[in-house]
Amino acid sequence: MDAYIYRAGLWCGPCVIKALVVAGKAAPSAIDISSAEALRQVVSANGFASESDYDSDDLPKGPIAQGGGEADTPRHCEGCGQFLANPLTGDGLIWVDDTIRDCLTTRKATAPLNEWPTSTRMNSTSAASSSELWKSSPPIMPNSPSPGSISATARQLE
Repeated sequence: MDAYIYRAGLWCGPCVIKALVVAGKAAPSAIDISSAEALRQVVSANGFASESDYDSDDLPKGPIAQGGGEADTPRHCEGCGQFLANPLTGDGLIWVDDTIRDCLTTRKATAPLNEWPTSTRMNSTSAASSSELWKSSPPIMPNSPSPGSISATARQLE
């Protein structure tokens, strides 16, 4: 999913355009066209020729592919909280496994687990679908749970 940098955060396309409409920087009709095209029109209407002409505090920059790129944690839209489907570093994969394991053992979700467990177990070079990767990927760390053991642990906690 493409992401946009705006006011020190990452945004999905629809939310960044809605934020521009609310701020009076885009016409309401901008919501009806693609986010990338709407942003091009807004940038041009403000007299800028390229992203290097303005700051991301004033207007969004992007689109940036893969949810803003590889990171140590899953990234979410500042507007709606949707997972931006960014690839994770090795440390990020370990963090996701640890977060899921912690949630299963404490029954307290500290992150939006329902949005990204199947999507984050992929790396940036894989072409397989994220759900297939979740089902087939080997444990990330020695002694880390497999997807089947996570499901079994969750059933035991119920």
